[in-house]
Amino acid sequence: MSRYKWPRMGFFVLLALLAGCGSNDSKEEPVEATPLISFDETAELETLWSTSVGGGTEGEYVRLQPALYRGLVYASDADGQVEALDQETGKRQWSTDLDLPVSSGVYAGFGLVVVGTQSGLVVALDAAEGKELWRRQVTSEVLSVADSDGDVVVVRTIDEKVVGLDNLSGERRWIFENSQPVLSLRGASDPVIEGDMVYVGFGTGELVALLARNGVQRWELAVAEPQGRTEIERIIDIDGSPLVLDGTLYVVSYQGNVSAIDAQRGELIWQRKASSYESLSSGFGYLYMTDDTGYLSALDKSSNAIIWQQKELKHRQLGTPAVVSSYVAVADFEGYVHFVSQVDGSFAARTRIDSDGIRGHMKSSGNVLFVYGNSGKLVAIKVR
Repeated sequence: MSRYKWPRMGFFVLLALLAGCGSNDSKEEPVEATPLISFDETAELETLWSTSVGGGTEGEYVRLQPALYRGLVYASDADGQVEALDQETGKRQWSTDLDLPVSSGVYAGFGLVVVGTQSGLVVALDAAEGKELWRRQVTSEVLSVADSDGDVVVVRTIDEKVVGLDNLSGERRWIFENSQPVLSLRGASDPVIEGDMVYVGFGTGELVALLARNGVQRWELAVAEPQGRTEIERIIDIDGSPLVLDGTLYVVSYQGNVSAIDAQRGELIWQRKASSYESLSSGFGYLYMTDDTGYLSALDKSSNAIIWQQKELKHRQLGTPAVVSSYVAVADFEGYVHFVSQVDGSFAARTRIDSDGIRGHMKSSGNVLFVYGNSGKLVAIKVR
């Protein structure tokens, strides 16, 4: 069987249709999203500013998330319009049209703004002025957000490769290749640089640690093992970014586990059955996770015990949780952003940002949340 990358919405419709394969029924209805419940709002939301950055995803299944750096928020649409805006006012500082099919979220840091494209180009712009500094061809489409340590820019491609590019010139410094699964979700784990190491997850359910300077592998750990008889049942992608906290790595896989790993030795600390294609976040000593059913959970970082679960957003295709002030914010497929208490998961506020939905990860700074919707709307929300 050849390898496919299913668009995620189509993939879950497919799962719903296959759910009745063991019966005589020839057709199953897709699972409906849980209707939104009413509640008394305990948090106050204020829209600081709202603007548009290009046309958003332009109908492509991509995660176009913004980046925050030195008081600016950077965003790009799927056609390659990259902009820098003041975090407090939303005023544009610069706008650059790459005229390229951008498929990754934006990275910003060490004076660079970096995006990846469907055709496998990695483009770096000057963070202060928006002028192009370099572009480099890699092996295939780039869906993940790059990372940098000021020496190398690290990107992960959809064909399971990790590439280290020189920060100044874009010249390739190293490449790491991982085996490809037969079937996987359309997505890719963002590489994360911490100290001298790069941590990245793969579609095979493996987490790998590489030396940032040369790409040499330090360790490899399988955090999930394929189960089931069909290729769909055996998908165990790590699509979320590894989370590094105080020397411990936390990561979750689809149809696998949420795991805590010693970042230096690559040894498993604890593991709990879970299924998610999103990244983890943290706050109040908890890990926050959205799973593939639409449950938002808080887990104890040291013991993996579930502290609380918010189940009223089931089947609403929740994105990665974002911690903002004393709340956890999650976005759904209808473009609503839900704010819940970090203490007990109770609803505190809700607002609709984009009727086209929200797919990219939201970013927070203090008590302000930055959200980029699928239509290209970029909004800054203050939480009180």
